[in-house]
Amino acid sequence: MARLLSTYWTAFPDLTLQEIDRIVGDGRASVRWIARGTHLGHLLNIPPTRRQIAAHSISMMTIENGL
Repeated sequence: MARLLSTYWTAFPDLTLQEIDRIVGDGRASVRWIARGTHLGHLLNIPPTRRQIAAHSISMMTIENGL
């Protein structure tokens, strides 16, 4: 996981994550978030484009023992 994150931090050195919504209940949590950054480094086989990106996502989690 650390290797994957390092790849994205290298490609988007100004990467920011913003939480939009959070829903928690019945042992589950959902978070809607946006990642924004400027493509300044290689990502996989894609050379830097210097363009800004915004990627919307939802993470779903199970809560066990309060974590």
